[in-house]
Amino acid sequence: MSMIKVHIGLFIFHWLILGNIIIPNVLSSISIDVLRLLILREMISTLIWIGFVLAISGMEAVKFKAPVCPRAFKLDIGRTIFPALNVVECGLCLLCWQLHMSRSKLLTAISSSYISISSSEIPNSLILVTVILALDVIWLTPKLVYRGKQVVYLYLKSQKGRENEEALTSEFKKIEKEMKHQTTPLKKDRTHVLYVVGECIKLLGLGHLEVSLATSLLSV
Repeated sequence: MSMIKVHIGLFIFHWLILGNIIIPNVLSSISIDVLRLLILREMISTLIWIGFVLAISGMEAVKFKAPVCPRAFKLDIGRTIFPALNVVECGLCLLCWQLHMSRSKLLTAISSSYISISSSEIPNSLILVTVILALDVIWLTPKLVYRGKQVVYLYLKSQKGRENEEALTSEFKKIEKEMKHQTTPLKKDRTHVLYVVGECIKLLGLGHLEVSLATSLLSV
């Protein structure tokens, strides 16, 4: 009978101490480290995203001030670079969402009185930059790329019969298939203004996201 009491006592001890104090604290400590790592990775991804936007979109004004380079060449570079930038941005955006969802699942799985459950909510800044990026990919960038092709086509058309005709012939034939009906002068277009405004708002959203992530990291 005494042995049964001893076993019952040991079971209660293990259940109280190991099951409710030691093991949960160890798991909670591991979960906190993983949580910090996820936040840190999301911060790095956001910083890289900011760097790409500043380095490419932010330097466009400087590129267009090049005095010798023809405007068609500048737009030809732009119509090549910006779709590639959209691909990189989409990858970084998906990575930020994946890291945030992993962080939310971890916060749901662990129960700790000193972790703010509100940090698992989707940041408004992440939603904002995702919407702007979607507008870029679906509407603004394709429209800017098409306009760039129009300018390049008219430039190449004007170079016919000159010394550099042979070098421009192959590219001219590619664009001519799309632009062969382009006979009137180009009208003024404000799409680039919308694009600049969108990029500025995107940078503000990314900056706010970075600050909120830093706050979450310090509060964990």
